[in-house]
Amino acid sequence: MREFLPYLKRALSFSWPIMLNVLLFLLINNYGKIYARNFLSEEDMFNLSFVQRLAIIIQLAHASAMAYLSKRVYLDKQRGVSLRITALYSALIVAGVLMVAAAFVLLRLFSHLTSVPLNAVSLLLVIYTVLWCYVGYLEMYLARINRNKYVLICSAAAAVVFVAVLFMPFGTPLYRIALAMTLSMAGNLALVMKLLRHAEERT
Repeated sequence: MREFLPYLKRALSFSWPIMLNVLLFLLINNYGKIYARNFLSEEDMFNLSFVQRLAIIIQLAHASAMAYLSKRVYLDKQRGVSLRITALYSALIVAGVLMVAAAFVLLRLFSHLTSVPLNAVSLLLVIYTVLWCYVGYLEMYLARINRNKYVLICSAAAAVVFVAVLFMPFGTPLYRIALAMTLSMAGNLALVMKLLRHAEERT
């Protein structure tokens, strides 16, 4: 028991920002669902859900890349983000994006069976997914140098941007949701990159 307590303390010291980050993500996700239920039509909710499910292809590419490359990232002796590993990761993400693009082309061919449009909202949701993937990838480098609290800071800032854009008086509710998701994740990515550079300079 005495040996376990120090281990538990170190584990919590490392992971508490990640646990709070997951809680924040769940809160914002549920808030978005409530907003969608109150302000979106049934057709808009279907379109949003359908495009998000197509974008899961990109997330699966991300998950596969992370499983394959995470050990390389943690064992890499190079300081900062490895361009070689990032290139391999990007190749898998691009493959996922191309598969989503092919899916949209097929949907156009079978437009008599489904009414999901290829428009700005669809494009924003795909961009959001790609940004989300790169945020997850770079957060691994923050974890490598034990800067998990930066992950929480970035997510909190992104949550503020998301809510702020959501209630701006322009566009349709569906467009605002897609734009809020994309801008918040773009800000998250920019902040992660800045904090990662700052952390690497101090180590």
